Amino acid sequence: MMAIIPATILFFLFFSTFESLLSPTSEASVPFLVPKDDLVKANSVTWILAIFSTVGSPILGGIMLARFGLIRVLYISVALYVLATVVKLMLKIPFTKQKAEVSLSRTIINDLRDGMRFTLQERSIRKILLASLFIGLFLIPLSSIALPVLVSFRLGMEESFVGLATGIVAFGGTASILLLGILQEKVNITKMGLIFTISSLAIIPAGLGVLWIGNIPSLFILLITSFFIADGLSTMVIVLASAYIGENAPEHLMGKVMSLYIATIYIGGMVGNYIFGFLFRNFIDTVGILLLMIAGFALAYSFLFLRMKDQ
Repeated sequence: MMAIIPATILFFLFFSTFESLLSPTSEASVPFLVPKDDLVKANSVTWILAIFSTVGSPILGGIMLARFGLIRVLYISVALYVLATVVKLMLKIPFTKQKAEVSLSRTIINDLRDGMRFTLQERSIRKILLASLFIGLFLIPLSSIALPVLVSFRLGMEESFVGLATGIVAFGGTASILLLGILQEKVNITKMGLIFTISSLAIIPAGLGVLWIGNIPSLFILLITSFFIADGLSTMVIVLASAYIGENAPEHLMGKVMSLYIATIYIGGMVGNYIFGFLFRNFIDTVGILLLMIAGFALAYSFLFLRMKDQ
């Protein structure tokens, strides 16, 4: 039985590597497949599918695992990946082939350098990457670390309530993207600062509730509502930022800049999860103050966004 653990680790390492290559490639392809005026709508669709996949896959996977067993589930997964590969091969994405004049390692280094140079030169995109890093550090861990810890340890509720809370909060991303589609032209890159500010303000009721509200059901509802708004609006910022990069990055730099953008979110989320895990493990008794401090940091940063101009 223990022999399966190294194999599982290697499998997930390989799968994560594959996903890290696929995700920025897919995002960078969107601007070449749809008109620039429809980039926000197209990115909204991709993010909705990603959210439903994140929320629904564990539920569906658990049901299938219990009903069919691991081996059959693996066969089904392989078949679905083959089907997805066939569908992707049918897509014709316009591109300009670049001649490889150096080794693969040197090409990677040069691509990173070119992407970083463009990012540092473009003030708006530089601010977008910094905001994405901030979202990964402080807003994404709210739903992945803070909410489960608060529900299970602070409120003393069962795992089923943890799953219910995280599922509802995750749906906040879908709700915000649907709202983005309804508002359409009224929400663009110039509104990112305001959206970020509202997302930051939404954390404050959660912090105050942990400090002052003793009624468990009321606090449970308040935490879900607060994190629902914060998570949803931060997702809206990510979608708008992705569309802005697609509109303004040059064709030959699109994949490089998009890779840096996605890597920034992932790295921020990874570091943020570690920071939140450490803080919530060692300062669980003062978690309300921690939430208020996070809201304060987010508000301080959001004011830098309010002067962002559409190009």
